[in-house]
Amino acid sequence: MFYPDTIGFAQIVSMLLAVQDRIRVECEVQIGIAAHFDTFFRIGNVLYGDAAEAVERLAEDRTSGGETVLTGSAWKRGCTEPESAGLFRALPRSESGCELTEGLRLLDGPRLGYPKATTGRYPIPSRKSSTSV
Repeated sequence: MFYPDTIGFAQIVSMLLAVQDRIRVECEVQIGIAAHFDTFFRIGNVLYGDAAEAVERLAEDRTSGGETVLTGSAWKRGCTEPESAGLFRALPRSESGCELTEGLRLLDGPRLGYPKATTGRYPIPSRKSSTSV
C-alpha cells in the first residue's frame, strides 16, 4: 500500500503494528511488512521506479513472518514529525541478531484501533481454524 504525504508517519506505523497483531492472532501464515518513504511514479494503478521495486523486494524477499521493517528514510520522516517523536521503538536489524541487516525492525508503539466488521468476515484461506481436521 502506498500513502500520500498527507498521511502522517504515526498513523501509518500504528496501522502496520495493529495489522501485524491481528494477523498474528488470526492467521497461520505470517507476513513481513516493509515501509519506505520516497518518490514513486504512478502509471494507472501501479507504482514504478527504483524505490517501488526496492521496497517491494525488501518486503517480499528480505523480511520474516511477523516482522515490520522501516527503511532509514521512513524512520527519518517519523523523527521529523513532532506528533510521532518518541512514540515508536525500533532497532537496526544489524543489532537485532537478524541475518538480514537492511532497515530497522519496528519493536513497539501505539496501535490504531481495528474497525469492527459490518458485513461479515472476508474469507481468508490462511485463517486459523477453530475445528480440527
